[in-house]
Amino acid sequence: MKIGYCNPISISSPSSSDRGGLPERREQASLLNPPDQAVPQADSRFDVPWGLPQAVGGLLLVFGLYLVASGVFYSADQSLYTRHNLEFGVIAYQFLVAAVVLTSVVLILSRFRGGLALLGFRFPGWKVLGLSALSVVGILIATEIVAVLFDALFPGYHLQGNAKEIIPHGHIPPLEAIGIFVWASIEAPLAEETLFRGILFQGLRHFFVRWIPYQWSVAVAAVVSGLVFGFAHGEVHTWPVLIFLGITLAYVFQLARSLYASALVHGIINAISVIVVMHSS
Repeated sequence: MKIGYCNPISISSPSSSDRGGLPERREQASLLNPPDQAVPQADSRFDVPWGLPQAVGGLLLVFGLYLVASGVFYSADQSLYTRHNLEFGVIAYQFLVAAVVLTSVVLILSRFRGGLALLGFRFPGWKVLGLSALSVVGILIATEIVAVLFDALFPGYHLQGNAKEIIPHGHIPPLEAIGIFVWASIEAPLAEETLFRGILFQGLRHFFVRWIPYQWSVAVAAVVSGLVFGFAHGEVHTWPVLIFLGITLAYVFQLARSLYASALVHGIINAISVIVVMHSS
């Protein structure tokens, strides 16, 4: 059998008269079936390679290590807990920070390529950081509205912020006040944002996006991580406020694509709370 070659003329584009209304049919088809770009999709540059197992496992590992280490510390020096509850809490918090670092290395950084950027440690630019800082005003107003509505619906709940639970009443020495301020406004936000937004929120978002549209996966991940963030603080009277803040911080992280932005907002809110409580006491 002799195999011939294709004549280039036979495969050339048809003329406008031969198309028989082909452009019109294509236009109608495009209206009925819009391209994929019209549907919001996850940005692969900011997607993460871990899902539910690492998100939940990381959370359990962090708090498991923290509870064991702080329990041993309490057993070794119960008098410090009795006489200086705040100092004990700050020292015990260092076990939580160490657990977050260890978990990040073991479950994320050692297993996936991408470095700290995977956890959200990406500089978003000064404009984004500035807008994030300005968003604190709206967040605080919204938080106050949530608190007022919750008090009206549940007047016996005695809703309050967690700063009142942590900071003692009365005079606080200057050096101790500075230490509390640095801990609450810098160390705690970085550690908690790494855990609740960097590991948990991103893992949940990656898991849920396989089953529901991307915007809904973001919303569900924000709500679930916000609930865990609020409950993890262990202070019943602060849960509604902290859950709302947890959801809000997840969206700050999502919009800015940076842990620095959500940690900045978190730190400013903590700093304002500490200053208000210290001034009132």
